[in-house]
Amino acid sequence: MVTRLKEAKAKLIWSTTTPVCPGPEVSMSNRFGTELTITPEVEKIYWDAAIAKPAVKRSFSAMQSELQPSKVIPYKKIGDRELTLHLFHPEGFKPSDRRLAYVVIHGGGWRGGTPRRFYPYANSLVNEGFVGISVEYRLVGGGKETTVFDCVKDGRSAVRYIRAHAAELGIDPNKITVGGGSAGGHVALGTALFDAFDHADEDLSVSCKPAAS
Repeated sequence: MVTRLKEAKAKLIWSTTTPVCPGPEVSMSNRFGTELTITPEVEKIYWDAAIAKPAVKRSFSAMQSELQPSKVIPYKKIGDRELTLHLFHPEGFKPSDRRLAYVVIHGGGWRGGTPRRFYPYANSLVNEGFVGISVEYRLVGGGKETTVFDCVKDGRSAVRYIRAHAAELGIDPNKITVGGGSAGGHVALGTALFDAFDHADEDLSVSCKPAAS
């Protein structure tokens, strides 16, 4: 495999998840600026420390129930119902910031699900400085006349609201990424592609097309 990659003049990068013990004769001064030598004994110390403090892992369902948004705001009122955005802010966030935004739209076969279902995704890039946003949209069924195209309209409205209010939300209006799962994935694609489906009262001068999806 390496031989074929070299023939293609590809840049090769070596990565390993296993600590390498080059032996006591190898100095680490050039790499770490110290004369520390990686001996089997030194390596064991690092392994013991890693085992003594294993990473705490939470299940996806636990994160769904435990995570709480920094703020919940309405973005659209349809009849007597308000649709909301659930925002997750990074540490040190200020409303005057111009952060990248990661907007997620939950799945559920068009008939189920809530913004909380995608809280873990909305929160997944917060440590990288993003503002995470989980979108509420209307669902099909339950005796309502809502169609999948109304779901798409809601998603497009959500992105328009975020872009139009970017300054007060601390978001860069040109750096909005939208993603989703299952039905939410269709709605996410609809923000970029389905120009024929918008609410009648939308300000079409504000684009709902994300920078990436």
